[in-house]
Amino acid sequence: MKRLQSFFKLAILPIALFVSFGSFAQNSRANYVRGQYINPIGQYSDFYSQGFGVEYGHTFYFDVVMGDLFTPGIDVTFMEVGFNSGKTYDYSYETSPIADSLHNYKTQDGFLMTAGPKIGLAVQMELIDGLCVAASAKYCPTLVFGTRTLGRTNLHHKEETAGCFAFSNRFSINLELKYQWFSFGGEFLFGKANLDYNKDIIPDFTQTPVLQDRADLGMNTFKLYIGFNF
Repeated sequence: MKRLQSFFKLAILPIALFVSFGSFAQNSRANYVRGQYINPIGQYSDFYSQGFGVEYGHTFYFDVVMGDLFTPGIDVTFMEVGFNSGKTYDYSYETSPIADSLHNYKTQDGFLMTAGPKIGLAVQMELIDGLCVAASAKYCPTLVFGTRTLGRTNLHHKEETAGCFAFSNRFSINLELKYQWFSFGGEFLFGKANLDYNKDIIPDFTQTPVLQDRADLGMNTFKLYIGFNF
């Protein structure tokens, strides 16, 4: 409950302050809906495959132009949802040959979903009439939840599936090209989460092989997206 309360405070209060007290220019295509291709990077890609996502937001541009070229603003993604399916991860490289013959741990299947808002600074430059390049840097408080399955081993003769939940502080850098109603861009998100499972299914080899209910997961991600501006 405390995690949820912190999440909503971090997500809603900055948005309310920026929207209430900022002086913004009117822009007929400042709303956006985007479909995303999600590519996990690093440790994230060891456990989860490519996925997809959607987001909806609005860019509040200030009524000012810097150097006759750049228009600054606040980019608010009201909600972003992402999905990645799980893949098999073999822990044998972390064990000795003797331990591996007994445990041969693998986790597999399941999924991981992320959901949350994003808010940060944005800037836009118009190249020609209707064609713009834009960039943003945002804070992304994220709820993370999903499932994972511990496969059969020589000591555990049945599979065990558990659900997980976590809160992650992530950050993103975004670059996009916009032409009237449409946009195409890429985004890099970085951060990590401490996944809390409801069963002991995560192998730990720091001392002797044991199963635990927590796992630190790096969640660096690269996204490509196509958007509709309205």
